[in-house]
Amino acid sequence: MRISVLATDSVPNIGGIADYLNGLMSSTVNEIQWNLKTTAPGSPEEDHLLPYPVHHFSVSTRRLGDHFGDGFAPVRKLNTLRWLRYRRKEDFNLVKKTVEEDNPDAILFPRWTESSHPWFQACVDMGIQYIIIAFGLEIVMPVSSKMETARKSDFAKAALVYADSHFVADLVRILAGEDTPVLVLNPGVTPEKMETIPEELAASTIQGIGLEDRFILAMGRLVHRKGFDLAVEAFDRIAEDWPEVDLVVAGDGDDRREVEVTVENSRNKDRIRMLGRISEREKHALFQKCEFYVMPNRPVEEDIEGFGIVFLEANYYGKAVIGGNNGGVCDAIEHEETGLLVDIPDTVALAEAMERLLKDRDLASAYGRTGRERVLNDFQWSHLSQIFLRGIDKYLRG
Repeated sequence: MRISVLATDSVPNIGGIADYLNGLMSSTVNEIQWNLKTTAPGSPEEDHLLPYPVHHFSVSTRRLGDHFGDGFAPVRKLNTLRWLRYRRKEDFNLVKKTVEEDNPDAILFPRWTESSHPWFQACVDMGIQYIIIAFGLEIVMPVSSKMETARKSDFAKAALVYADSHFVADLVRILAGEDTPVLVLNPGVTPEKMETIPEELAASTIQGIGLEDRFILAMGRLVHRKGFDLAVEAFDRIAEDWPEVDLVVAGDGDDRREVEVTVENSRNKDRIRMLGRISEREKHALFQKCEFYVMPNRPVEEDIEGFGIVFLEANYYGKAVIGGNNGGVCDAIEHEETGLLVDIPDTVALAEAMERLLKDRDLASAYGRTGRERVLNDFQWSHLSQIFLRGIDKYLRG
């Protein structure tokens, strides 16, 4: 089976989609002949380390001022229409070239975007089967009525859609209809990349970033839906009863200021550390030394937490986790088994969950052990890849 991939996000980019795609492809190279074509930056040295061939390409972009007359509205509109026609032809030729060079049985698209819609249309025009990986945000994000029709059509005509959680799978079915084959393929972890630092080194790494006492870890991209400001508010509710415990917020993002303001208004701000961007070694040390991990993801209109791979990463290190009972996080956390799911934005319930794990360290350890076993048994790509291959066998090979 030959599958070509057209992607705008792949390694060496850092992030969930790039990691997901690389994990899937790397774990199936013995069964699938992959060819990756990507707009992500790369180098021959980086590409050589991957177990599948990589080809980099670029697409034209439209910026106001690029063309004569952009300052005059009627001419600007005409220039845009001309550029769109050129871009559609460019996209069609890219798909055509991919088909001619790779002779694929199908083309895989790791996430739908407005700009990639012409690729899907080109596949339909040429009679090429295609596969979509859905992460959720691309389904709920607002688009024009014209693009809404295009999005629905692109998903409905897919030979197969893999969704990263049951929640996202339901969104796909609502969008595309029950006739579109949809399978749940959760993100996986690669233990070889999860460094376990010797205890002394982990302790010195933690001390090196100014941490001494016990701490709760909240780490990730600082955006509103992940609710790190709520973690600060919940910590305020329990901090006086736990003077030896601090809260650590690690990461950066578009809504960092929202978290900073919440910290500034906290009566315990001297016990809340915002670390910003951290190194991989610091990340692993924080996982190893924290009491437990919390990301109180909240339901947000036109935005969702499609899964939450960070919960599995914390579990891998034997740590209990707390997350919001919404979106695809219910796939990532088994309530009362690997951690706790809390109705967010209820900071009272969140504080109670945090205090429960602080009071009962045996319970927290038990959740962590169960979580680690679950990650190793069910969430390694060596296991998840079999779900992918079974879907290929059922819906494409047949």
